[in-house]
Amino acid sequence: MANGYSLHGGLNRVNPASYGGWPGTLSACENDARAMQSVAQSLGYSTSLLLTEAATSRKVVAAITKAAASMVAGDIFWLTYSGHGSQVPDRNGDEASRERRGRRVGRPVRRDVGAVRPDARR
Repeated sequence: MANGYSLHGGLNRVNPASYGGWPGTLSACENDARAMQSVAQSLGYSTSLLLTEAATSRKVVAAITKAAASMVAGDIFWLTYSGHGSQVPDRNGDEASRERRGRRVGRPVRRDVGAVRPDARR
């Protein structure tokens, strides 16, 4: 039977130093992340939760890498995020709007476990 792993992030604000002084304050994103973690737990997933201060790009990548190290073919990884998004230029022309939605967190995170852990492709 497949095992489920999940990571839930919620950012009620961003680091103003990284956004030209803008704090991006929101009020319910941490609660959203907790609610999604609760859903995942109710489904038997092994969960991780990263909230505002702890939700650094380094910790997100570390949590994904940790989950990937436990996963085998057929397992499920569920990632949820609540917070601000952004738009970045569409560099390869595959988006109708010419912009790709999403937040870049230092390096791209691939959609398959094999990109984090190549030996996971079995």
